[in-house]
Amino acid sequence: MNRKHADDFCIEQDNVDTTLSPWLKHPLNQSIMINLTAFEDTDPETKQLAFVGSETTLLQFPKDLGWENFKETRESAKIIQMIPFFI
Repeated sequence: MNRKHADDFCIEQDNVDTTLSPWLKHPLNQSIMINLTAFEDTDPETKQLAFVGSETTLLQFPKDLGWENFKETRESAKIIQMIPFFI
C-alpha cells in the first residue's frame, strides 16, 4: 500500500464500530449529518424512507452502522453560522 505518512491506516466499514472509540464516533456522525444538504424522504415507489440528494452515500454510512438517528441529530444541532459552499 502506498501511504503518504507511515502511520496512515485504512478502516473497513465493517470494522468501524469496533475500531473507533465512542468519543470519535459521535462528532464524526454529527459532522456527516449536519454538514450535508441531502435529506431523508419517503420513496414514492417503495414507500420506504430513503435519502435524497447528491451525498446520500455519506448519510447511508452511519445509518448502516446503527449510529445516532439522522433526523434527531439534525434537529438537535444548534447552528451558529452557515457558510454557503459555491462551486
